Amino acid sequence: MNKIIQLFLVISITFSLKISATNLVQLKNVNIDLNNNVSLQKGAKIYFNHCQGCHGIKYMRYATLAEGIGLKSTEEKSIEMIIKETFMHATKNANENSQILGAMSKETASKWFGKAPPDLSLISRYRGKDWLYTYMNSFYKDDTKTWGVNNLLFPDVGMPHVLLRFQGVQILKENSHNMTNIDDLLELIENGELSKNEYNNMVKDLVTFLSYVGEPTQVERENLGIKVIIFLVILMILLYMLKKEYWKDIR
Repeated sequence: MNKIIQLFLVISITFSLKISATNLVQLKNVNIDLNNNVSLQKGAKIYFNHCQGCHGIKYMRYATLAEGIGLKSTEEKSIEMIIKETFMHATKNANENSQILGAMSKETASKWFGKAPPDLSLISRYRGKDWLYTYMNSFYKDDTKTWGVNNLLFPDVGMPHVLLRFQGVQILKENSHNMTNIDDLLELIENGELSKNEYNNMVKDLVTFLSYVGEPTQVERENLGIKVIIFLVILMILLYMLKKEYWKDIR
């Protein structure tokens, strides 16, 4: 019995330490709109240009994605041509019905990073949109790391800052031990190609895209939920009126 209690205490302490470690940095709030096809298409472009080299979204197919983010054929180009030009930069032997996989093989990825980078299909559901948004804003210069960067939200992260040239170089401020807001913890010492607002909008588009990939039917589900609630309200009114009519005769 004592061993069971000791084991429970160890697990509880370990879990609480993990929770406190993840709460050291305050998450930034981001409002996304999955009905915004422009933002979804911008986010898709960012993913395919900067993320697909390592990360796949294997539960999504090219044709399904194109339809979901509002890409349509034109008089000059068919949807197949648009898919190839827009998405298929890094993959070989893929067609519009192929799964969207990372361009790097698992063997090469393991050699470079120590292990294969995770698939991002469900990352938004696992981590949350605020976590993803904060994560992409939390990189800072750290010359002791292989890629020259570290991350406040994910210490000792094994990936480079793929959007570094857009954001610029951040450093960890001194005397910031009791702070939790990344704007207070980090200082931009070298400007990137984008302003702070432009970079935040870029990350927001990427998070919007990953949120869509994590649950492509989310908008449809929410719209259906509203219709169901309206139906139930109307049904409740009708049933209440029916109940009054029945009780009129009983009384």
